Amino acid sequence: MYLQNLTADKSTEYSLWKATKRPKMQATPIRKDNDEWARSDMEKAEIFADLLERTFQPLKRQTYEYVKLNAKSTSNAIKQV
Repeated sequence: MYLQNLTADKSTEYSLWKATKRPKMQATPIRKDNDEWARSDMEKAEIFADLLERTFQPLKRQTYEYVKLNAKSTSNAIKQV
């Protein structure tokens, strides 16, 4: 019954448009490491930046000495087998 009375004209103050208009989405808070809630955009950005920093670490640079040492230990392990 409610839907039948909705119209898209000025006489009903565009009730059809008002009924189908999407509600604004409210951003949810994010839980911090200390179990408090980050509510402001700045707090959320800091938490997200920390997450990205922990997740994406650069590869450790392999020096020539490291590769040479690793190759020796690998060849020694193969000889023992």
